[in-house]
Amino acid sequence: MPDSNSEHSNLYTTSFHVISIIAIFSAAIIPLYISISINGGNKFGIRTLTIILTLFVVIHGLYHLAELLGYHMLGDGFLEPLSVVILIVFGIIMIRILYPSSILTKKMRGGPK
Repeated sequence: MPDSNSEHSNLYTTSFHVISIIAIFSAAIIPLYISISINGGNKFGIRTLTIILTLFVVIHGLYHLAELLGYHMLGDGFLEPLSVVILIVFGIIMIRILYPSSILTKKMRGGPK
């Protein structure tokens, strides 16, 4: 006889992943649209940020999809760490764009220490 607590836990986990997938992929539409609609000029940095943000959101959505389908090794072992790395890259690029004269940026570009 199955444990009712286990059934409720599985139902909550499944519901959480379904709701997360819908919300995350819906949220990816906005930065994707912004990435497509920005044209060159001096807005290259903003376009780069929105592309990286879109990539993070999509990878995170794929993580929830993999977890929902039972591919825990793919989700926990690859997609989740990948999304963390992409988020860190997003932060570094954002610092370089917003604060071009910061110490971190100068060191990364090989400037004076």
